[in-house]
Amino acid sequence: MKISVNLATYTSPGERYALAWALPLALFGALGLVFLMRSVVYNFNQYQKVQRNIDALASKNKAMSDMETSLRKDLDRPAQKAVFQKAHYVNGLIDDRQFSLTELTRRVSKLMPASARLISLGASRPKTDVLVRLSVVARDEEGLEAFIENMEEAPEFTDLNIANQSQAAAKLMPGMVGILCTARYLGSEAK
Repeated sequence: MKISVNLATYTSPGERYALAWALPLALFGALGLVFLMRSVVYNFNQYQKVQRNIDALASKNKAMSDMETSLRKDLDRPAQKAVFQKAHYVNGLIDDRQFSLTELTRRVSKLMPASARLISLGASRPKTDVLVRLSVVARDEEGLEAFIENMEEAPEFTDLNIANQSQAAAKLMPGMVGILCTARYLGSEAK
């Protein structure tokens, strides 16, 4: 009689289930590993690119610093200092002497009431101040009074003097009254 022995073990349903999913999970793990490796390589390349940019900026910064040092040494030479001081002095004189007639006209026109008109405007600079001569006409005395009040309240004009109340305006423009006045113009010094 012959006895047959079966040495195979019985597989449970859980083992069969694990064996069926082993291949797809191994494939998914391999793909994940490939993705992680590509990500590591990409990040390493980006890091190297950023490092190269930082190195380039550092070298450019050093070159600019060296250039600044050499320019400062060049400017510190006595001949260059003298030229710089002269240029600074001339620029200061230009700034002190700067006077704009259009700015003066704009400021005077802001002070004009609706019924008054500026006929003539003159400016002279005897010493440091600007002396302004104005000829103004208006339809009535109230317009002239409003102009005079505006001039007296304006911070850019001081020492208002009315030279005369002109009757010449009445001859040139019937029904109008006029004045001739002078004032000191402070310009940019006014606060």
